[in-house]
Amino acid sequence: MNSRRFLSRFRQVWFGFIVTLSLPFMPSALLAGDLSGELVFNGDFELGNTGFHTDYGYADVSVTPGTFAIQPDPAFFNGGFESFSDHTTGSGLLFVADGGGSASAAVWSQTVTIQPHKFYRFEAWAASPYSINPALLQFSVNGSPIGTHLVAVEEMGVWRKFSAIWNSGGATTVTLKISDLNSDIINYYGNDFVIDDISFKAQPTSGNDFIWQHADSRLATSSIGSGNLIDFTSLNGKPSEGWQIVGLSDLNKDKHDDFIWQHRDGRIAVWLMNGLQRTSSRPLGNGGAGWHVVAVADFNRDEQADFLWRHDDGRMIVWFMNGTTFVSSRILNGGEPVNPVWRIAGTADFDGDGKMDMIWEHTDGWLVVSLLDGTNFRRSFYINGGVAIGAGWHLVGLSDDNEDGWKDLVWRHEDGRMAVWTMNGVKRTRSFLLPRGVPVSSGWNVVGVK
Repeated sequence: MNSRRFLSRFRQVWFGFIVTLSLPFMPSALLAGDLSGELVFNGDFELGNTGFHTDYGYADVSVTPGTFAIQPDPAFFNGGFESFSDHTTGSGLLFVADGGGSASAAVWSQTVTIQPHKFYRFEAWAASPYSINPALLQFSVNGSPIGTHLVAVEEMGVWRKFSAIWNSGGATTVTLKISDLNSDIINYYGNDFVIDDISFKAQPTSGNDFIWQHADSRLATSSIGSGNLIDFTSLNGKPSEGWQIVGLSDLNKDKHDDFIWQHRDGRIAVWLMNGLQRTSSRPLGNGGAGWHVVAVADFNRDEQADFLWRHDDGRMIVWFMNGTTFVSSRILNGGEPVNPVWRIAGTADFDGDGKMDMIWEHTDGWLVVSLLDGTNFRRSFYINGGVAIGAGWHLVGLSDDNEDGWKDLVWRHEDGRMAVWTMNGVKRTRSFLLPRGVPVSSGWNVVGVK
């Protein structure tokens, strides 16, 4: 880090009488936990520097690579760092580090007790406190990397989430590890990062769920591996005529996917949900004649779901949202329309950079992925080797069916059959029919994947 900037900030901190917290380090040990709940001890670092192993050296204040601290603000550790709060509560502690330049070093490690032959989810949040040379974090379980690498993006203070599923096989203990693969220190500049809310929990094995809407407005759900539809219309009443579900997302941050609806006259509204039970509903606005919500996704990485609209003539615009409140809008592609023969079939991070991308389906069956930087198109390319999909098949959803951190493609044939392509980024790894090739009843359409 720049020593002049550091000293300037250090004087401000010292003479402001800001006190940092440093608790005695407790060597890593075999930590047992509730097998149905959180297994990581002190993953939010609210207990300070205890309960985990690291190859980094502790220092309350530092400009030396390979050091870390537990602080309420990265700027307390280094005056050249951006000032921002922890991820947990906005007023707690976080792990801040000056990248050490060794890809094999353990940034953080902990060993926990698990049950054999179960699925577990490894999660954490990371951010960059400095805008140059971002860290590249790798997550591993028992020495084997899982999921996609997490880049501490150059936008300082922007929290990004890592999440991946792992099966324990015959193991009864597991060592979790986070490493920084960026060994480029660049004369002490960059390769800095902040970590918070590390989690390892048993994962339910019920799989993803489809939400279906019938032509007569009835609603149903089914697991991704079953063709048995469970009608839940009676829980909420049949929607009024003209309303169609256009997306699922947790708008009010209660850990339940909410249902976003659009009327044929352009109005949009949301059902705030508790599972499959509606708790309340509210209007969200009107896009105007010819505009349709085609995706609900976070396009500016503020952890809020935004609405992607497309006009009948091919133009696109994004509504940036704060929960259920409209914030602002932005025109995509310079206002130029994309030929309506191309349909936006879904959004996901297809290249692992933490930014939302788009997948398009042509009326003749070709597939194209557009990689985005926020709302800016970087490049587009054909996938599936440029070969068109078989006649009658249409992409109806994206779902991490094999829970490897990459979104898979869910297909439905006009005769009712369904299939999944498991993906590694933009590369298909395998495909299979759901459920066992038996068509789902006519009249029902997939409107979302939970």
